[in-house]
Amino acid sequence: QLFLQLFLPTEMVILMTMEVNIGESSGTFCICIPYVVLEPVANKLSSRSWFSGRKAGDDSKKGGAMESHIKKVDLPLTAYLGGAKLKISEILSLELNDVVQLETRKDEEIEIEVSGKTMYRGRPGTHRNHRAFKVTEVVGGDMGWLS
Repeated sequence: QLFLQLFLPTEMVILMTMEVNIGESSGTFCICIPYVVLEPVANKLSSRSWFSGRKAGDDSKKGGAMESHIKKVDLPLTAYLGGAKLKISEILSLELNDVVQLETRKDEEIEIEVSGKTMYRGRPGTHRNHRAFKVTEVVGGDMGWLS
């Protein structure tokens, strides 16, 4: 583990921690940037300034291109049908065709996560011969910068 400190411990910083997966290996990657380094460009770091389109000339073209690329990024979306609590002995004795009753009722709304964060609630169902859900409530934070 490499650690290098060039600023005082009392300095305000931005810490970015990322989990990196390469093949079968994974690890944590941290970047710590002191605020004094970011201060000159801090007003340009908000998503609003990136996508507002208020920049003139080439800058607005770059912002539009970046927005276009970001909108093409696939994000994992997960719908949780429910959970159940079983004793270890019950889990070990599960066999083919056994049925495990979930804690959620069939008419109960499910939570839908985007990149691991609950963003929506909805009703499970089918659509064109596939399992599906219908969004009934937006519960997550502002993702307006994605629209």
